Amino acid sequence: MIVKMNKYAFMVYHKEYEDFLSALRDAGVVHLVQTRSTSGNKDLQEVLVQRKRIDTIRRYFKTLLAEDKNAELAGVRSLSVNEGLRLIKKIEDWQEKKSILEADKTALEKEIAYMEIWGRFTYSNISKLQRSGYHVTFFTCPVAKFKDEWVDLYNAIQINTYQSIVYFVTITKIGELIEIDAERPKMPDRGLAKLQARYKQQIEDIKAVKAKLRELAICEYNTLDALDKHLHNQFNYTNAVEQTTKEADDKLMLLEGWAPSEKEEMLVKNLDEKGFYYKKLEIREEDNVPIQLRNNKFSRLFEPITKLFSLPNYNEFDPTPFFAPFFMMFFGFCFGDAGYGLIIIAACTLLKRKVSEEIKPYLTLFQFLGLSTVIFGLLSGSFLGISLATVPALSAFKKYFLNTDNLMTLSIIVGL
Repeated sequence: MIVKMNKYAFMVYHKEYEDFLSALRDAGVVHLVQTRSTSGNKDLQEVLVQRKRIDTIRRYFKTLLAEDKNAELAGVRSLSVNEGLRLIKKIEDWQEKKSILEADKTALEKEIAYMEIWGRFTYSNISKLQRSGYHVTFFTCPVAKFKDEWVDLYNAIQINTYQSIVYFVTITKIGELIEIDAERPKMPDRGLAKLQARYKQQIEDIKAVKAKLRELAICEYNTLDALDKHLHNQFNYTNAVEQTTKEADDKLMLLEGWAPSEKEEMLVKNLDEKGFYYKKLEIREEDNVPIQLRNNKFSRLFEPITKLFSLPNYNEFDPTPFFAPFFMMFFGFCFGDAGYGLIIIAACTLLKRKVSEEIKPYLTLFQFLGLSTVIFGLLSGSFLGISLATVPALSAFKKYFLNTDNLMTLSIIVGL
């Protein structure tokens, strides 16, 4: 069902405005009338950017903490907003360092794979040849284009053949013109041995950075969570000020808001005790009334599906309790396999032990959907794609399974 709302107008002396907003929050006001867009408010946009940065870090920390289930998170450290922002910057710097190291690691892997084609050699030996008056040049060309005469003219030596490409070098006197129709590849600046040594060091560096980030996750996750809540409260306060109309040389603050009817007594008592002026307003047809749903435990599981389409208008009814059982039934109709239903139930049951409290209702929903799949799978006699009616041991139950004609008739009846 849709929770009934009351609309109020408030008038507050500017020095008491912060206490007034706290009173509204404590009384359960769910929504302030948005009279102005927040897109032009730099302070609000800055808070949103900061919260997005925190959310990105927290999601990354969750993946790190999932690898170490025995880790005990440290308590909340009391930080100012500026100190919190410095902490965010510190964590982001470590993340950036990890990204750079991983990018370098990928580049090294490509260089190593390329140098393995050429084999093991050292550039120091090539330098010795140059000091002796000889120049080593690297070439690649298709097998069909390689000419045997290059061996005699330029001391061409085939090093390897890979994917129909010949990799070869020439050894010529310095200054000698080389007329070879082949590509001169850009070679890595280090030999294979040095590249492999650098690659091992890169892996150790990445492990060290990951360990540091894991340490930060354990020490600072709860602190970041508290900082995010603080910024959320800061956003709500700044937004409330933004939506306020100021009168009498900015001495009086005028504001409109919505509160659930069931909290009217608490709101009125709270405001009266603190001496704030308020007036209950009539709800007009053009008002954009905030929608809050309240259903029983079963129907509440299907509210995310309602929100996927569209929340009902304030003057309409909440369709969730009506479509919830039918959605569950139609899901079972569509799958119609008891084996798949058991897999869904088992998977959701296992996942519920590992996920956060916010995700558990979704898994509970799929457990119900899996149960519906099991029921309709048994009615139709299907288990993991096997028709149970054809199993000799279950032949006595064949008459109880619904055939295609019966399922069609049942579908039409339910549809009507």
